[in-house]
Amino acid sequence: MRFRSRKIDPKTGRIRVEQLRKTQIGSEIYPKIEKLIEAGVDTGIVVSILLEVAESVAPEIKAKLDRSAPRMLRMHRRSDRKFQRRVRKLWGPQLDALYEAYVGAEELGWNLQALHKDERDATAEALTGLHSRACLVVREIHSLLSNGFSMAAESRARTLHETAVIATVIGFQCNERSTTDVAVRYLRHEMIDLARDYRTAVDAGMNVDSSEMELIERELGRYVAEYGRIFGRDYGWAAPLFPNVNPEKGHINFAMLEALALTGLSRLDYRLQSHHVHASALTMAMHRYKKNGQVLRVTGPSIGNFADPAIACLTALQVTTSAFAINVSPGYPDPMDILSLVTLRELTDSAINAFSQRKQELDRRQD
Repeated sequence: MRFRSRKIDPKTGRIRVEQLRKTQIGSEIYPKIEKLIEAGVDTGIVVSILLEVAESVAPEIKAKLDRSAPRMLRMHRRSDRKFQRRVRKLWGPQLDALYEAYVGAEELGWNLQALHKDERDATAEALTGLHSRACLVVREIHSLLSNGFSMAAESRARTLHETAVIATVIGFQCNERSTTDVAVRYLRHEMIDLARDYRTAVDAGMNVDSSEMELIERELGRYVAEYGRIFGRDYGWAAPLFPNVNPEKGHINFAMLEALALTGLSRLDYRLQSHHVHASALTMAMHRYKKNGQVLRVTGPSIGNFADPAIACLTALQVTTSAFAINVSPGYPDPMDILSLVTLRELTDSAINAFSQRKQELDRRQD
């Protein structure tokens, strides 16, 4: 707050250099740099001197920042509360509908686990785990949207998309005799990632439990010997579902699983969601906007497109829960399970319609 009276340069958003030169730090840095530049000193040397000076004064600046931090934090908390009230004003009922669907899915999951606790096989174990993870991600998306992080919600919707596809594959595509062990392979595929993590840790120079790593490598070797080299690759657990793929040299990718699952989820949505995961140039462009002729970049919460991640989230939750409820039992699904599933579908459809209608209203208002 000590710079409140100083004018901000509109082009940089920082205090003007003329004013900084008058401070104690500025009086030390700027004359030195100007003399070096006039002398034609190499840029690398100038940077080194700058770093040396900065390191000498940084503790003093940090101490001043610490003293002003409580006030700054109070201001930010106040601003966050104001922003959250604005979010509630624009999207409150829709966010409540999303949360209602989350609670319905979570309670259905707990009930199914309790009802079928004595029927635990690999398929039930895999579907239970996938559904519980889907519920967790839905709650994360609700929290992100409630706090104005719609782009982060898009990235979590991508995770739900993957969860729904894999749950559908395991639930509906593994009924033939030749594919009944796919769920077993899926659970055992955990060893692939564990082995990769341990190898990466060793490469990074970290100390690891050699006996545990040896056990994992031995277990992995046993699975590869049983299922073929393809098991050691990404999505290798799904090899029985693709009999035309060579078990020694072939590869399986997520797009192949998507085509097999036929979930009805949008491949385009998945691509757009992926932009918020990766550090591509397009991602950078999506975090940039213009206001009053000035280029600004999103670094915090914003009122953006809440509908798309919410709708994708609800649709994927519906797909995942269907695969879970219908296939958790090795026999015919329980009628009560189907009733719960249809009820949840009513909740998700209602929430989807609420977000879609609200988006249309806001678009018309903006136009």
